[in-house]
Amino acid sequence: MAEEFYVAASAKALARLIFRVTQSSPKHFRFSLVGKMQTLTLGVVEGIYQANELPLEKETFHTRQTYQRQVMTDLKLLGFMVELGFETGCLLQKDYLSLVEPLESCRKLVYRWLTSDQKRISPDGD
Repeated sequence: MAEEFYVAASAKALARLIFRVTQSSPKHFRFSLVGKMQTLTLGVVEGIYQANELPLEKETFHTRQTYQRQVMTDLKLLGFMVELGFETGCLLQKDYLSLVEPLESCRKLVYRWLTSDQKRISPDGD
């Protein structure tokens, strides 16, 4: 359970950071790139909570893993959006650089959580 807590805390910190740095984005990006970044980051937090609500049992493992994999996909898309935001002038360089490490850290935590669940549900590799 402790690892899931760190995953959620990391995602929530990333969401706060995304919302903070996108506040100063140019207006013409607000309903496109900024909105998409904010929606993705909220989806990450939501997916983590949805996955974590399911017990780690064989009956619910597939659904739990589906949520976890969607979170990984959303984090990859968010990484692309952040990069695109910097390239197009939506994000300042300092804002872009402030997002790179937390984004990667969150991705690694979710990956470790997913693989940990796989090992716990099937310790023999079945």
